[in-house]
Order: sequence, then structure tokens, then C-alpha cells
Amino acid sequence: VRLGSSELLDEQNRTVWFVRRPRPGETVRSMEEFIGTGARRRTSPVGAHQDPSFPREYFLTRGRRLLWLSDLHFAKGEHRHVHGFAYQGEATAYQFNLHQEIERVLEDHKVLLDVEGVLISGDITWKADPEEYREARTFIREIIAKAGKTDQAARVALCPGNHDIRFSDEPWRKGHAIDVASDAARAAYSSFYETLFEIEPNRHLSMGRRFLLGGAVPVEIVCLNSSLLGQEPGVFQGHGFIGEDQLRHAAREVGWDANRDTGDGDLPRAVRIAVVHHHLLPVIHQLTPERGGGHSYSTPLDAERLASWIVEHRVDLVLHGHMHEPFCVEINRGTTIESPRGDWHTFTVCGLGSTGVSREFRLSGTPNLAATLEFNSKSVKIEMYEIVASGPVRRKHAEFEVPIRRKV
Repeated sequence: VRLGSSELLDEQNRTVWFVRRPRPGETVRSMEEFIGTGARRRTSPVGAHQDPSFPREYFLTRGRRLLWLSDLHFAKGEHRHVHGFAYQGEATAYQFNLHQEIERVLEDHKVLLDVEGVLISGDITWKADPEEYREARTFIREIIAKAGKTDQAARVALCPGNHDIRFSDEPWRKGHAIDVASDAARAAYSSFYETLFEIEPNRHLSMGRRFLLGGAVPVEIVCLNSSLLGQEPGVFQGHGFIGEDQLRHAAREVGWDANRDTGDGDLPRAVRIAVVHHHLLPVIHQLTPERGGGHSYSTPLDAERLASWIVEHRVDLVLHGHMHEPFCVEINRGTTIESPRGDWHTFTVCGLGSTGVSREFRLSGTPNLAATLEFNSKSVKIEMYEIVASGPVRRKHAEFEVPIRRKV
């Protein structure tokens, strides 16, 4: 039997616990099950907290920066050329591993040791192959180590992209019809997630993290799976979809529902960030219509529902990847057209482009990019850095200052 929350350790009133890795087939014991056996109930600050993918504790850090990466596209076999950097054990003086180049860029700009965590907005792999996921795990471990940090699982937040859920034998072909059942399609990502975080993913493949950056700035992050579709044979796999059930689950587990309607507009709160893979808004200037329309969707099919959810829960910043194009816009709107102007909310949507894909898959020739997010009490400073496999150019590509309105 596995405990579904660290809170349940307290419920057992033990002095010492001996912890081992989970075994296949073990069920998760919830708080309600313990209550049913006579255990006393404790009050959780985020309500009925049951999902271990959404820790309720803040992770305390000294620095105030997070590293943001997207569309790494580790690729193996005949598609290894899709990844624009050398693989582990294959680096040369002319081509670096991706983690080596990111390390050099951050060192050049004197921010490497300030990085306290890593956000990845999907498309970790090219075809959701287990070997690609092994490469990704090594990469994440190296990035955390190069920043001089431990506690890997607590410092990483990520969501899957459409390439990470294998709905067909050719997930890189967005117009290819789905021919793999949902459970089988998500198996490789689920295994990657379980190995990385030592817990099973929830049914949505969503997760959350809480940081207290610099010991002063609370940041709450929700990573949503925008590649979750009600899968049916013949449906194109490139579509993005999040779903009402996932949105409600994430808001409840991270605790945003609990303080949404306090009635006190002066209460300070954490900086709120949503990480998705697909775009909330169109990014490509013009899409080419194709027979069947399988390629034409870059925004989620429920993008407007996501936008109203963002306003409803006062999310400050939305980060995404997907089409390998950097993007940034500020939006001011209500949950619906009937919303009074005084209830409107301003938030920023930012797309990184691609951190790891090779030149031929970056449509406008935009370089590979990695970004840092530096937090203070009033804003988030986003700096995008160019990274190249041979390492001679490490200049800053773009910089944004995102104001934070930390009111409920």
C-alpha cells in the first residue's frame, strides 16, 4: 500500500518511517481511507489534498530564478537528426550536448547558479520513444547538477506535448490519424514521469509545484496536459485539448479554488503560472490550409475555456511551446463578454520557441532558445538566450518585464 500524501505520515503518529520505492500494483491510500479506519483528520491549507503530483508545501530557495525550456525534441534512430545537439557521450569540440550549451550560456550571463528550478513546456521527445525519454532524464539531471542543486524531483515542473503522447506510430505527423488507444499512447510518458518523480502521474498527466523563491516570493505553477483528447480512431492527433475535468482538478489540487472568492481584493497571494504545450493564441502569422485540416490547429480546441479559467483563477503568466516560434502578448479580459470591466484580469502569454530542435524544424529560422524567469515582488523578468550546438554565439535574444498583480 502506498500513501497518497505526505500528510498521511503524520496521521500514523510514528517517530521513524522507513521509505522504499513503490512496487508495481500497489494501491494509493487516501486520507478518506484513513479516516474510515478511525484516523483523525487534519485541516489542509488547500482543502482535500490527495494528488501527490500537486505538493501543498512550498519549496524554499535562496535564488529567485527558474529556467524555462521547451520543445527539446530528443530523437533517436532514424530521426536523431531532429535534435540539433550532440547526444550523451558524443559531444565534440564542434558540437555540444544541449545541457553543456545551456550551462555555457547561463555562465556567460552569470545566472547559472541562481537557477532554482526547471520548467519544460512539452515536446520533450520526437516520437515518445523510451530511449528518447532516457536521454531527457539524463539531460534534466545534468541541468540541475550544473546549477549546483540537488532535490531534482522538487525542482522540476513539466507537461507533455503532442510528440510525447504516442497516439500513432508516427507522432511527428500531426495530420496522421490516431490508431493507438489512450492508455498505451501515454505509457512511455507515464514511465518517464514515474522514474523522474518517483510517483505515478495522475490520469490527466498534470502536475503542480510551489516555490518560495529567495525565501520571499511565493510562486505557484500548474502544468496542464493540452494533448488530452477523447481519443477515437481517425481523429487527427495534432489537436490540442485540455478538458473541463482537468481544469477543475488542477485548480482544486493547487488550492486556487479555496481562495478564489474571498471578497477581499487587497489580500496578497502567490504569483500564479500556467504551463501548457499548445498555444492559447495563434502564433504563426499564416497557416496553409490542407486537405482534411489535420495540420491547421495549433491552439487547443478549448482555448477559450482555458482563457476564462486563467481569468477566473487570476493566473499571471502562461508559458507554452509547440510551433517553435517565440511569442509574447499581454491580455486584459473578463471570463465572459458580460463580465463587468472591474472584474477583468490582465495576464501575459509567452511562447519560447524551441530549445532543442534542429534548424529545419524552426519555421522562420529563429535560433534555439532557453529562458530564465527572475521573480521579485512586483514583476517577472523573462530573458531569452540564444543557444547553438557549436557554442560561439551566446547573446540575449529578447527580454520582457511582466508585471505581477498579486491580489486575489
